[in-house]
Amino acid sequence: MANSAEVFMARQPIYDKSQGLAAYELLYRSGTANFAGNIAPEDSARSLVSTLIDIGLTRLVGDSKAFINIDEEILLSGAALLLPKDKVVIEILETVRATPETIEMIRRLRTAGFTIALDDFDADPHSKEFLPFASIIKLDVMALGSRLPFQVKLVQGPGVTLLAEKVETRAEYEQCKILGFELFQGYFFSKPEIIKGRSIPPNRLTSLQIAARLQDPTLTIGQLEELIVTDLPLSHRLLKMVRSAQMGMPDHVQTIRQAVMFLGIQTVASLATLIAISASSNKPPDLLATALVRAKMCELITDSRKLPGKERSFTVGLFSVIDALLDTPMEDLLSQLPLDAEINSALTDPESAGELGDALRIVLAFEQGHWDLIEPLISLSEINSSYQKAVTWAADRMGAFDQQVAA
Repeated sequence: MANSAEVFMARQPIYDKSQGLAAYELLYRSGTANFAGNIAPEDSARSLVSTLIDIGLTRLVGDSKAFINIDEEILLSGAALLLPKDKVVIEILETVRATPETIEMIRRLRTAGFTIALDDFDADPHSKEFLPFASIIKLDVMALGSRLPFQVKLVQGPGVTLLAEKVETRAEYEQCKILGFELFQGYFFSKPEIIKGRSIPPNRLTSLQIAARLQDPTLTIGQLEELIVTDLPLSHRLLKMVRSAQMGMPDHVQTIRQAVMFLGIQTVASLATLIAISASSNKPPDLLATALVRAKMCELITDSRKLPGKERSFTVGLFSVIDALLDTPMEDLLSQLPLDAEINSALTDPESAGELGDALRIVLAFEQGHWDLIEPLISLSEINSSYQKAVTWAADRMGAFDQQVAA
């Protein structure tokens, strides 16, 4: 029996009908592609629970619920019973067979107060056996295609919430709402609806231009101070933010220069960027958190690979969600921002953008659970470590931001 097994975690957002954040699906796997089969099931289960405890569900999902994938081995191990039932949804994967043992364990989980979801439901004999215990049914919009309305009729009923996954377009989103879906997951929610000719209001454009200039790695303390103080609301909000409990600033700090000297150029620049970007968007703060996690992961990945330019990688990660924040095509936004050609290339076509593009590709593959695309570029251990550090770092920044907004 193995003594331990690493667990690699990523998260995907789940939205409600108003496109507000409802939950995250946590994606995990144990070990690497070459050795995953040698890990004992009980060790894998133990490691899953341990990782959730070590990172902390609050760090991973905030106040939202976490959908946690459970395969047959994890299910039978009983490890899911150790999870907090008020914070998680147990998502039974479509690969779980309906046996007396699996049915009994799902019954135990339901009796213990856990919410049960069925993943990729397709009315096969195994899945039907689990229906009496499920509160949430996930239907794959892409895979079902024209059969989607028929599948909806099979599972709709009192106490059942429908979740549409792999929603790729607005048309699919609207169709799913008409069919009665209440929860949604997919590419449509992380990318903007393409509207040709959309312009950015001047106040938003100014905020974005400030955010872009803040990412210049050659920025000096004096230049940073001058850039921030030219925008009085930004200066005021930044000082309130850095003096929040999360940042630990002393009360006597009254100027931007003092804040920079206390926290450092990069920290102050990232906080000011968060404020500037938030001022240009009316989207939920979850996308801001995603931007920060991606930025820090890109920076840490570049550093881990012993490559230069980690500050530029940070910028790529940070601006990778700006099109979704503003519902504007990335190319239109970049044409109005003072970012260089290499960064622009990484944001529009990461596969052909060299090392900067590689960092973003790794992060996006990790978010989607495409572990096989990661390993040629970086070890899963390194990407997992980068993710944990980035989530903690981003949570601290967002905590300070939330305090400042509430003040």
